Amino acid sequence: KRAAELFNGVSGGFARAVRLAGNSWLPAGVQPAGLEDAVAPDRVSGGEQEQLHLAVRLALADILTEKEPFPVVLDDVLLATDEQRLGRILEMLEARKQKMQFLVLTCHPQRFRALQDVQEIALQPAARAGA
Repeated sequence: KRAAELFNGVSGGFARAVRLAGNSWLPAGVQPAGLEDAVAPDRVSGGEQEQLHLAVRLALADILTEKEPFPVVLDDVLLATDEQRLGRILEMLEARKQKMQFLVLTCHPQRFRALQDVQEIALQPAARAGA
């Protein structure tokens, strides 16, 4: 239920429900608004797939941080997300920063610079041994 609410918030009302696979946190289906049945995650766009997976991870993080803060690592999760939905996602991350510390690994740091209190660390290529 939490994943569906988050995904709906990101997508602007795209989905009525999100179904998880068995006892896991893997998305198994999404029910778009206006359809009676859920569709497999691979039947929605690439951007919606990454937003669905992010919504499930944030729902899990919400549960894990109910009692104490928790770090959350996101590894280039928003490559196909448009600017409008990215703005909604950044608002969700901002709303959680008191109980979650986000470590975002990305080749596109400009997408996250709108977040308050961002500390950007640019990694340099490792030196080759014997070079």
